Amino acid sequence: MEEIFEAIEDLKHKFAHHNIFSYLQDSNLTIEDRIAWFPCITHIAMGFSDVWKYDFRKEPSNDLIQKIINQHTYEDEDHWIWFIDDLKKLGFDKQSLFSETLKFLWGEENTKIRLVPHLVAVEVHHADPIIKLAAIEAIEATFHVFISATVPIMKEIEKQTKEKYHYIGTTHFEVEDSHTIRQNKIRNSLKNIQLSSEMKQKALNTIEIVFSLFSDAADQMLIYAQNNSSKLIFNKNIIPIY
Repeated sequence: MEEIFEAIEDLKHKFAHHNIFSYLQDSNLTIEDRIAWFPCITHIAMGFSDVWKYDFRKEPSNDLIQKIINQHTYEDEDHWIWFIDDLKKLGFDKQSLFSETLKFLWGEENTKIRLVPHLVAVEVHHADPIIKLAAIEAIEATFHVFISATVPIMKEIEKQTKEKYHYIGTTHFEVEDSHTIRQNKIRNSLKNIQLSSEMKQKALNTIEIVFSLFSDAADQMLIYAQNNSSKLIFNKNIIPIY
């Protein structure tokens, strides 16, 4: 598996150069503008709860890799609760009617974003545990890049609002690093797994798919933020920034 981990690191480095991260770090923009995309990730934040439960998880299982995967699914399946909490605290509940929100989430501007959990599910549902593991590692890598860019923003917002934000703040970042799959003993044992040429190629294909899906989603997030930043009302409702 070591070659798969190395390939993931290469793709992670490439993903870190996506334009959305320049946008998130642009100090010329207001904080409100820099998190305008947050509602766009609803399908990812909420959808993966089911993907972990019904596509990655397989119980009972005697396969060691599948057992590690199962443990990871239990550790990740409830993170959507933090997402909902952040949405409320940031004031997104005040921006639109429920019917308008549904139209937005299932609209064309969110197509690639909402396909992420769906297409990941298609990729892993009947897959070998090795392929599932590769997919998890790729997903975690994209999220690590993403949340590394959002944590500084959320810390700045926390100073203004005196609130604590979890999904794209330090809580989620720290929890991800504490997952069972991140433990040195487990990671070393995973790296030492020898794959057949066929399995290695399948795993490489899977991680390419995962990174491509998240890159396409980031494209749409950036477009939305650039086109809708002026509509934000955080500074009027809950985030006064002087």
